[in-house]
Amino acid sequence: MIETLKISYYLIPILVILVGYFYYSFQKLRKVETERLQLLYAEILLEKEVAHQFKNVPKKGNKLNNPIEQKISKIKVAIFNIDFNLSEIFN
Repeated sequence: MIETLKISYYLIPILVILVGYFYYSFQKLRKVETERLQLLYAEILLEKEVAHQFKNVPKKGNKLNNPIEQKISKIKVAIFNIDFNLSEIFN
């Protein structure tokens, strides 16, 4: 009987400390994951806007007959690709 009381004196504080630690780490993780989800949601909204803008691109296809416009569009695509590659590298 006395030995079980001695064990419980050690076991209860250890359990309280473990529960407190896990609760704190869970709250911290939940906050970080909430921020990540908000960033992903913002990125999805941005991609939806870009997709909506690309729906209007075929209407402007007649301007691409000009050689200067073709060169400018190639430069724009190259810049977009570089920007995308750099963002993928640094994320």
